[in-house]
Amino acid sequence: MDCAMNNPAMTIKGEQAKKQLIAAALAQFGEYGMNATTREIAAQAGQNIAAIT
Repeated sequence: MDCAMNNPAMTIKGEQAKKQLIAAALAQFGEYGMNATTREIAAQAGQNIAAIT
């Protein structure tokens, strides 16, 4: 069973991380195009690289 479904705080935290990653990805691709890296996206979003891969 998905523990995020049982814990609203985890769901909110996950949604916040998702929004941060999307915003960082847009910024990185806007600046670097296809040379943007997932490592830089994660760093800009303040997230662990494991959140992407």
